Amino acid sequence: DREVQRYKEEARMTAARGGGAELPLGRRLLQGFFAPLTAAIELEQEAVRLKVHGVDRSKYGPFLLMLNPDKLAVITLHTVISQLMKGEQMFGDPSEAQAGMCKFVRAVETLGTLVQAE
Repeated sequence: DREVQRYKEEARMTAARGGGAELPLGRRLLQGFFAPLTAAIELEQEAVRLKVHGVDRSKYGPFLLMLNPDKLAVITLHTVISQLMKGEQMFGDPSEAQAGMCKFVRAVETLGTLVQAE
């Protein structure tokens, strides 16, 4: 909840100042993804509520509705960034992990675990 408030407050302050060029690059990127990701989650939650047919929507839908879109967005952003920073070797020796690489399945699995824990 604190992270959600922080993202919203930073976005408000950045808009009031007229730009975010002075923010560190990482913060700017996260802030830039927060609002569109939140909006996309809101749309998907609405589709789940209206029972719009979609691939596996009936399976993940109830879990998607358990948290607010903004909280899900923060958890998603932090999980994906964490997985990318940790790195993962796609092929070959697992001791040669590289930052910026991660398997999609591993990122989604971690995200699911964190959302369920929340």
